[in-house]
Amino acid sequence: ASASLQLADSNGQTLFHHLARLLVKLSKDDTKTSAENLVRTLSLKLKNESFKYQIPKEIVKGDDDAKVKEILDKLAKIAGLCKIPAHMSLPPVKEYKKPEPEEDGDEPEPAKLHYPRRKGDRPAPMPDLQGDSQMLLASGVNLGEEVTAMLSLSIRELAVVKELEQVRFFGKITGIKNDYYIVECAVPESLVDMDKKRVAAQLETYKTNKTPVSKMDYSEPWGSGINAFAYYVTNNPAARASEWTLLPRVQPLWIRTSKSVRRLFTGDLRARVGGFPNFPWGEKAYLRARIAEIAHSCTIAPSEAFIQDDELEEEDGPAIMINDEHMSVVPGSEGWEKTKLWTAEETPADIAGKWTHIMPAIREGKKIGGINRNGGRITAWVAPKPDENDEDAEDIDDYDDEEEEKEFLRSVADDESKLPELKQEDEESLPPWKFKLCDTFGKFPSENPNAMYAALSLQWPGAACVSDGQLYCNIYVGNGQVRLASYFSPPLPPAICEEFQLLDEDGRPQLDDEGAVVTLVEQKDERVPVPDPEGDEDD
Repeated sequence: ASASLQLADSNGQTLFHHLARLLVKLSKDDTKTSAENLVRTLSLKLKNESFKYQIPKEIVKGDDDAKVKEILDKLAKIAGLCKIPAHMSLPPVKEYKKPEPEEDGDEPEPAKLHYPRRKGDRPAPMPDLQGDSQMLLASGVNLGEEVTAMLSLSIRELAVVKELEQVRFFGKITGIKNDYYIVECAVPESLVDMDKKRVAAQLETYKTNKTPVSKMDYSEPWGSGINAFAYYVTNNPAARASEWTLLPRVQPLWIRTSKSVRRLFTGDLRARVGGFPNFPWGEKAYLRARIAEIAHSCTIAPSEAFIQDDELEEEDGPAIMINDEHMSVVPGSEGWEKTKLWTAEETPADIAGKWTHIMPAIREGKKIGGINRNGGRITAWVAPKPDENDEDAEDIDDYDDEEEEKEFLRSVADDESKLPELKQEDEESLPPWKFKLCDTFGKFPSENPNAMYAALSLQWPGAACVSDGQLYCNIYVGNGQVRLASYFSPPLPPAICEEFQLLDEDGRPQLDDEGAVVTLVEQKDERVPVPDPEGDEDD
């Protein structure tokens, strides 16, 4: 014990020396203060007297005055960032005055609070990406807390700067070199107005030049059909607004061609797409076509979340709206009953009937006269009307491929699949979806009232929709490739061209005396010597 009292600290002081000084001080002082307070006060006083303050060498004035000045300048700049700039002024503080009662004696309603809004700020609230990530975590989809936080801030900046509406995080498509983070939003009004002018000028050109039907544009304009939504993409989850790229307006030919292409994404929008069949429009168009296929095949919701919008349907065609009766009920309140989207007793087909698609289906179309005008579109193509004043204008026949138009809100149970594992004997195949009740902890989810219902796509692995019976969230995290029913086999190349045939004056193939088609024969090479069969071998 005596040895431990002799141990010195970093300042060279020992506990034995401190206690000795304290006892000497107590014996000399004559005070009526309580012993406990006196000992504490004297002990602190002695510690402070023995402590040695050391000034850092960096701020000691001497030969290093230039270095000290540099450090002080940096500190002054940092402190200046905390001050309000001179050109900015805070709004005046308004005192709240309680409204006076009216003459009839009724208490007036409290004044509504209006929050100041910056120019370009979103009037609608941003989607709760971090809250949705907790729902998705129960189904096994996890982007990571750090990536989710960076994406949430990046998407908010993009929406504010670009003045976007109906913003949601579509998902992530993995690539060989980089990954794509994709955001879906309503098409800005500037693009819609600009596209209306383009379509009007295009129709005038068709009438003036009498463009044939085979060379007309069959794509849908911004804000309608397959281009009802716009998509921004980036490789960096913490990207600034200027680093997001707007994908182009999708063309029906891109979608029809991409269905025969199976190539992994590189992560570079400027890269070419190799393989056969040829996709000459580059990876940016390939990515947009894949997004269209996934979005219109896998964006679903609980069947009671949306209803048909009859008023808007009369003006702009089929439309849906949120079912306020279902979405406005507060969970746990009176009259609220959780919608059970999965039970162990039900069959997969019955469970699929509780989910519905909320985006229209893409038309397959078929070739008529060598042209597929509806394939890759949502709405049927309508031929432009000829100019009434032009007598030489030809009427374009109505194009009808006899394809039945699917309902906007169509049940997931009606989805068709070519996967062999979903086929049943003497029955229709099961829908290409997997439904389950999932919990964050993964144990006894049926006994947890907060468990989530998940619908996972088997046709597009990585597409998922998670719901608690009222709210829902869609996301896609995958490589952008559809699931195949068998091993992938590249399409066969086109047939080899026939040999060149000689034509007569009427443009018909020439025939010999026996009635066979005359074809060109390869000319003999005179440079190759022909051996003489009767010659001498020694020669």
